[in-house]
Amino acid sequence: MTKNKIMLIGGHGHVGRIITKNLAPHFPEQLIIAGRNRRTMEQFVADSQLPLQVAEFDITQPIDDTLFTDVKLVVVCIDQVTTDFVSYCNNAGIDYIDVTANTAFYKQLAVLPLTEKSAVVYSVGLAPGLTNLMLAKLYENAPSFQRADIKVQLGLADAHGDAAIDWTLNQLNETYTLRGEKNPLKTFSKRRLLELDKTKQPVYLFNFSDQHTLRDQFPNRRITTYLGFDSRVVTGLMHQMQKWRLLPLLNRPFIFKSVKKMMTAKVIGSDAFYAQVATYDKNDQLLQQLTVTGHDEARATGLIAAFLIKKVYATKDPAGFVQIDHYCSFDDVVEAIPELTVL
Repeated sequence: MTKNKIMLIGGHGHVGRIITKNLAPHFPEQLIIAGRNRRTMEQFVADSQLPLQVAEFDITQPIDDTLFTDVKLVVVCIDQVTTDFVSYCNNAGIDYIDVTANTAFYKQLAVLPLTEKSAVVYSVGLAPGLTNLMLAKLYENAPSFQRADIKVQLGLADAHGDAAIDWTLNQLNETYTLRGEKNPLKTFSKRRLLELDKTKQPVYLFNFSDQHTLRDQFPNRRITTYLGFDSRVVTGLMHQMQKWRLLPLLNRPFIFKSVKKMMTAKVIGSDAFYAQVATYDKNDQLLQQLTVTGHDEARATGLIAAFLIKKVYATKDPAGFVQIDHYCSFDDVVEAIPELTVL
């Protein structure tokens, strides 16, 4: 049987549906959306009027081989706890693309004995993804950099999905380790400034996975990611909660829900996002800086993912475990996605 189908697990979710709608014109009759809730998926198919197949599939359960007999490529838009499904795809020669930002999962993948029977692609989206490509672009021009700051600002009036908001809030109360750092880092502790033409916005340490993949790619370089919001009040509140050791209060359901409600009220801010990468020499002198902006972070993530999916699908030679920069460059992505603006 010819293997020519693309299965999108979570292809009807907040980011997944953007990917699905973008791919549908290019892959008529070849897309399968998969997940646990058939009714929700069928409703999405009916509403979108796209020629999609639907498959009930629980990624946490034993795998039914018959679901994958004609699948060439799998796209996963949901978080996973184990790497069992990735191993299954790799052994079966099914290309795999992960559209999440889960650092713990990346660390599992990094030590998995993956082969070149298929591609296993990580760092796909805005951060990780576009930020990885931005640093690769700067590296081309100044490969001697010793430090890189990745700064991301999200708009509070953007339509962030529930899962993304929950993940972000859960990360606020976590410490994490980075290759080359002696001590664990606390989210929203150390500050940097996102430098725009007319303003400088505070951003703070945050555990996005791009800094982990990039420190593995560039050993002995200090590459760190920072996050902020387009409201100084909200960004400052997160920092003060960290400073006064109040972030554990987010473990209380009422407080968690209250903060989430504040972040989704859309009464302040905009839907604009910024990603900025700056590199420095051994004396911490600025070498280069690259800034990208756009609107609707989830849409940008979906468009970047869809662009990459087309690239991987068209590639005949599987690459094993790689990052987004194996298939495309920063210039490729910006040229293909006019919604991204380089400042």
